[in-house]
Amino acid sequence: MKNFRPLGALALTLIAAPWTGSVYAFTYADGDLLLAFRKPGRNDVTHNLGSVTNLLNVPNGQTVVVTNWNKTLTLNAYDNTLDDGVEVALMAATGLSATPRTAWVSTGDPTSEPLLPTSSNWQVYWSQISSVGIKLQQLTSESADESISIGSTELQSYSYIMSGAGTQPTQIPYLGGAAKFVVEAAPPATLRLIELNPSTAIPKPGAKVLGSFAIDADGNLTYTAGTGSTPIEPSLITGAQIADGVITLTFTTQSDAKYRLLGSSDTGLSPVNQWSVVAGPVDGTGAPMALSDPTSAALRVYAVESFR
Repeated sequence: MKNFRPLGALALTLIAAPWTGSVYAFTYADGDLLLAFRKPGRNDVTHNLGSVTNLLNVPNGQTVVVTNWNKTLTLNAYDNTLDDGVEVALMAATGLSATPRTAWVSTGDPTSEPLLPTSSNWQVYWSQISSVGIKLQQLTSESADESISIGSTELQSYSYIMSGAGTQPTQIPYLGGAAKFVVEAAPPATLRLIELNPSTAIPKPGAKVLGSFAIDADGNLTYTAGTGSTPIEPSLITGAQIADGVITLTFTTQSDAKYRLLGSSDTGLSPVNQWSVVAGPVDGTGAPMALSDPTSAALRVYAVESFR
């Protein structure tokens, strides 16, 4: 369920020529990657880095320097340093009619294990991300710069949109509640780039990690491709036994993951993330394994969760 598997990467990391992108007015389009900075009581500074495909095409293991944003504008907004209460996030999304529908968001929490969203949840990602880009485009339609510094209480600001018009500031790090994980980080920091597609699977597979950004207090930003992980294949329950009031389930495993058994007696089938852990965790071996639940419940439903 919380599924990650390493991508192949080159043994040698190369610093390529700076990724400069295109220079044009702030004209947001679906798939554009937004770089947003904020600090309570200060302006938000948001940059359009151009199409996210510029990063998707970077070879695995290669590092590029990201320079197509106004670093000076950003540093001026925060007393020339980013290591004093500043938060940064990156985000992009296709349009609703794209195939496949995809969102790309950062996470600065190295322990988070994002899952693929439902279709309705994915639409919330799209709505929040596109709102920032579209509203800033409307505000800066005659700007020749892909960067803008704006008061955090302005209607078009990243902070205002992600806080639900200023009513829920604690939701800003979660893209206004779209994400179940923190998308921001405080420089100096490393942020993984997560790819999210709608999923109907139950339990939900883990999201794919495409690479990672590194940013320091002086605003030097790089992206390294292929340093993250791809999802673990969801575990399949292959057998069940009941003996002396103990239910034993057999399931598939991978050697690079951990597993635990979730159970619920809720006849209304509550969301899996609300089920109780009834056994585990255990380390996968690559061979089928079993976990048991001693229960007297008349009804019990189960799922096997895989994670790292």
